[in-house]
Amino acid sequence: MRARTFHRSPSRAVCRRGAADTDGRPVAHRLALTTVAATFVLILFGGRKAPMNPWNSNTLEWTAPSPPPHLNWGAHVPTVYRGPYEYSDPDAREDFLPQTQAPVGAGARRH
Repeated sequence: MRARTFHRSPSRAVCRRGAADTDGRPVAHRLALTTVAATFVLILFGGRKAPMNPWNSNTLEWTAPSPPPHLNWGAHVPTVYRGPYEYSDPDAREDFLPQTQAPVGAGARRH
């Protein structure tokens, strides 16, 4: 009994559908990679820089410069006047009230 072997005849090596699939894939792949690379370069070197605290967060880490120096703030360590998630203070004019902003009024406390 003969062993099973695969034999590909030259007439079946190229069929219409297979040739179209293999010819189109490298072109689409190169186009996709070029698009991703171009987008990456444009994002990396183009566009405007984000502000220091783009989301108006009250937490302390948004007061550190970017890139941060040694120990995050360098020689000047900020003073903290309130907790990180204290929003809607009735004495404040707006909801954005960072931890480093000194409180207004007689009820001032330090954490």
